[in-house]
Amino acid sequence: MMRKKAYVIQFGGLKVGSHSFEMEVNDEFFEDLDYSEITKADVKAEIEVLKQNNVLTLHFHLTGTVETICDRCGIESSLPIDITEKLVVKHGDVKESTEDIVVLPHGENEVDVSHFLYEFITIAVPPKRIPCEEDDAIECDYDALAKLDSIGTEEEREDSSEDINPIWKDLKKLKFKEN
Repeated sequence: MMRKKAYVIQFGGLKVGSHSFEMEVNDEFFEDLDYSEITKADVKAEIEVLKQNNVLTLHFHLTGTVETICDRCGIESSLPIDITEKLVVKHGDVKESTEDIVVLPHGENEVDVSHFLYEFITIAVPPKRIPCEEDDAIECDYDALAKLDSIGTEEEREDSSEDINPIWKDLKKLKFKEN
């Protein structure tokens, strides 16, 4: 992930106490990400940074929408996002970093939150996306569904192919053990 200045929080000059930051996560944010399922988004990130002497606590609140594609028919739809996450940042040995605690090398005075924003948004998108089942205002693309039905499954295509070379016909009788 490319480091972008807009998603870096400079905490070196901040006084002890609470500080607020706002960031926009949009299409441009996802352009540099080669393998992201998300390409379009309009998410507002409000980050409350609580600075203590040796520890920073970041409270993320992300709201907005992410464009997703229906797993069934392929239509695009907007998925609302409303996420609250917490992250602790401290100085020390980088090998000590965990999922919820980020350890920066001594002398580091900034933290790049772009990776965390990406993670939080990606995790908020459900693995199975069928918006027409969840929202009555969204209709499935029935033309696409009809085309998919006409193609059929691999098993249906195999069963329909009666003109199998007799050499290969006996191979279909073989049964393999499942591991």
